[in-house]
Amino acid sequence: MSIPIVGVLGAAVDAGCVADATAQALSKAQVFDLGVNPDEIRTEKVTLVIVWLDDSGSMSSQRSTVVRVLNENLLVPLKAQQTRNDILVAVVSMWHGVLMPFTRIEQVEIFEARDFRPDGNSTPMYQGIRDTLRLAVDKQGELALASIQSRIMFLAYTDGAENVYSVTASELRPLVLDIDGRKNNALYGIACGSRAHASLTEAGFKRVSNADDPVALADAFNQFSRATSAAASAS
Repeated sequence: MSIPIVGVLGAAVDAGCVADATAQALSKAQVFDLGVNPDEIRTEKVTLVIVWLDDSGSMSSQRSTVVRVLNENLLVPLKAQQTRNDILVAVVSMWHGVLMPFTRIEQVEIFEARDFRPDGNSTPMYQGIRDTLRLAVDKQGELALASIQSRIMFLAYTDGAENVYSVTASELRPLVLDIDGRKNNALYGIACGSRAHASLTEAGFKRVSNADDPVALADAFNQFSRATSAAASAS
């Protein structure tokens, strides 16, 4: 027997953002700070940009590269765009949680290297992505209560494979497919290595770029940035 979903997660179900089964699964996830208040939104539609970062210890050698491409190939270009709809950006890491709560893009400051600390001793990737998807859907529900429509642009970046399995691929996959299958949503993955690519595709990600060097990583972030700008400019 399912438990009635209430609050912002229930509002997301009522607004058609997710299926009830997805909300039931997300109700087990961690609850995060939702950031900017809907009262500050100026448009009738919003594009939610969520970047999830693997911050396990193996990512330490890529720390400066990750910070640079996040700023130069995503945040700066988005700030420079004139879009039809407001863009809210959140950055979440696997071990340290919310590094940037939802913030209007014009108010986003440079992402500081000190905020990305890849020191986790394992890779509970699927739990981290599930919890971050709840952040996105909770925000959709909060906005829906204020009569604001929203779409999700989600990016997961990892260099490794799931090795904890507190949440399995079979548990995460239907959530990813449901959210990605909703009109105007798009979930992307950036994989550094074949094991990372396999973990993301097994979890249901359909758009996974290989990024085994800094140039490929920048290209992958550029692709996501362009897709986000196009989504925020659509009617």
